[in-house]
Amino acid sequence: MKLVAHMIVAIAMFAGYSVEEPESKEVSSAAQTLEKPEEPTISGLTEERKAALAQKFGLKKPGTSAAGRVSFSVDFGISWSAPEVSFNMKGIANQSETAVKALLGTPIKTETGEWTLHRPEEKTTFTRHVYAAEIGEVKVIFIKGKAVRIEVKPKEAFTFPDDAIKAMRAAGLTVRDGLEPESGGPHFLDFAGIDGVYAVRVVEDLEGSPGNIGYIMIVTADRYT
Repeated sequence: MKLVAHMIVAIAMFAGYSVEEPESKEVSSAAQTLEKPEEPTISGLTEERKAALAQKFGLKKPGTSAAGRVSFSVDFGISWSAPEVSFNMKGIANQSETAVKALLGTPIKTETGEWTLHRPEEKTTFTRHVYAAEIGEVKVIFIKGKAVRIEVKPKEAFTFPDDAIKAMRAAGLTVRDGLEPESGGPHFLDFAGIDGVYAVRVVEDLEGSPGNIGYIMIVTADRYT
């Protein structure tokens, strides 16, 4: 009888374990789900940060309240996946005239002049070629045989300053999410730390289409500012 009793207890314990095990796993899984931190996401700038940027750089857009709160949406923090681009602005930097011609074709306009370099200061000649590219008009200044200043006037309309990052990306530049301008003014924004070039400037089109971006320009080194 004792042997039977022990067997009954053992069977009951085994049966209880078999029934409770899935429940234990389910609770454990749920607990892990609750305790697991959320995946980091990329979010836009806060309204306060947008207002601070607008005040810092003197940006004025319709919708600014009397209290100074800015209602425009600055596109400095959107989530994105790298688009396929047919133009690579950085790929032209420091290239020769021959190499740029192979990329953009024969210039539609050419002019020459004198440029004053900085640090150390010296005067030198420059050649500026204008190309008709798929993205729009491209102006390239060559000094001592290299492309040191590249200016792109996109055909596509980009709003200033909201679409600054979009416009730079359209020109083939690699711009990280949330990048803020390093300096600027009411009609231009200057960015640093993009693709290893010295500086990138985004300028409003005051003459042709105020409120839109007129051109994006990169400068390869401080000597050519």
